[in-house]
Amino acid sequence: MTFVGQVISALVAALWASLARPLPTRASCPPGWWLPEGVSRHGHYTCWRAPVGQDHRDPDGIVRDASVLPKGEIVGNIYCTGGQVPIVVDYRTVGCQARH
Repeated sequence: MTFVGQVISALVAALWASLARPLPTRASCPPGWWLPEGVSRHGHYTCWRAPVGQDHRDPDGIVRDASVLPKGEIVGNIYCTGGQVPIVVDYRTVGCQARH
């Protein structure tokens, strides 16, 4: 086999491998992460770390939010087909559901 034939074979194999893998229809954020914005109608979602810290009461009796949102986010997509739509299952899981 010539070099050009090997390159074409490698490209065909890579294309087949990418098409043979099913696209995700459900995803979950890791423990300690959550979905503050839910999922878009196109299946985009962003996981954020859970806030750290607690509220406290200052000397005037006003409750102040002392929590801090740690840096970092995980961005992903789910792919809903066949008339299904993306939904939020719980505070850290998204999936697809048939449209009613």
